[in-house]
Amino acid sequence: MAKSNKGRFRLSEMREKRAKALGGRYVEIEDDDGNVLVQIPRAAFWDAATYEDVVASGVAMRDLATLERVMDEDEFAKLKALGLELGDMRDLVHEVMRDVNRPESPGSSMP
Repeated sequence: MAKSNKGRFRLSEMREKRAKALGGRYVEIEDDDGNVLVQIPRAAFWDAATYEDVVASGVAMRDLATLERVMDEDEFAKLKALGLELGDMRDLVHEVMRDVNRPESPGSSMP
């Protein structure tokens, strides 16, 4: 008799489903020619310690400070070089945090 998978999670499958539901592991900023300039990791793919530190404890309260904590140093430098407007930042952070803000979304890892 086959063993039930209830109560077991295969991380690779969960992550793949989550990425598919969210449109990928990253929010990408591209130029008018479709070239990717910067990749920002979605909150659903941050490590749990970073999530706790940044989101739950409120250590980083500003949008740029939050992104600086979760992005690769080189990627963050590229992001800053874009000279984003406040509206750009708000839209990006909203998309990056989408799974956290709407845990009922398909593929969410949150209850």
